[in-house]
Amino acid sequence: MYQAEIRGKVPQSIARSEDVLTSNVFSFFKYADRDIYLRRLMDLLGIPVTADGLKNAELSFWPHYGDGTEPDVVLVVGKYYLLFEAKYFSGVGAEDGNRAAQLIREIKMGRLEAGNLAKEFRLILVTSDTLCPECTLADIPQRDRRVVTWMKWQQVSELLLDARHQIDTRRVDDLFARDLYELLDRKHLRGFLSVFFARAHRVQQVDRVWN
Repeated sequence: MYQAEIRGKVPQSIARSEDVLTSNVFSFFKYADRDIYLRRLMDLLGIPVTADGLKNAELSFWPHYGDGTEPDVVLVVGKYYLLFEAKYFSGVGAEDGNRAAQLIREIKMGRLEAGNLAKEFRLILVTSDTLCPECTLADIPQRDRRVVTWMKWQQVSELLLDARHQIDTRRVDDLFARDLYELLDRKHLRGFLSVFFARAHRVQQVDRVWN
């Protein structure tokens, strides 16, 4: 799917889909060398993990909870149960004027699941905002706010680039990482650098930054 999106061979409905973006990004973390890439993601989130914890980590995509809630990704790693709610063009689901209703439900059900596994719960909200969406997080009760972490998609591209400069570039993982980096660039999720690059020269400029 990476190449089809990079080359503009998919409909806009797919290119703008947060589910497809979530699948592309988190599938990479599932299958690529976890001690390189997943470890960096955990470091970014402040989650301490061991090599064995990374190796045995389990990712579940769109699991169903008993109340019908369906988070995007659940990662069970070490002593942690991490629930990822990923947004791209859409916002967090609101109910009865509460902008964070979807997150509140996920916190409630995620905590129950984490408790059943004797794990420590965290919710990670992933968005394309450049600044933390405080207006949404403000609607989460204070007692729950401490288990919520926000990250932006742009940090994934930064993570990939950081890893690129510290590994053997002959690795197959490096080819996949480059494709994901280029995909994020196409979606304008590469951070501040992307605003300086014209779309017509995207591939050459990705080559320049990546190399």
